[in-house]
Amino acid sequence: MIATAAGSWVLIIALFSPEGEFVDKYAEGPMSKTRCEQQVTELNQINTRVTYQFRSICVTQDHWLGKAPMPGVGLD
Repeated sequence: MIATAAGSWVLIIALFSPEGEFVDKYAEGPMSKTRCEQQVTELNQINTRVTYQFRSICVTQDHWLGKAPMPGVGLD
């Protein structure tokens, strides 16, 4: 479960099959924005060596909880 904390960030990872079909979504956090961005970088390096592909994004915890959407970032 994600705890509430002002200024916290959540890493959202969406997993896709080799054919590009959505498989699952996972959220990890809260964490600092810096740590979230570090994890995205690390995941992008791993992403080139795996069969399944994933996309990751850092969002504010308030965005994740639907309290304060970030401009240009979908809520799904």
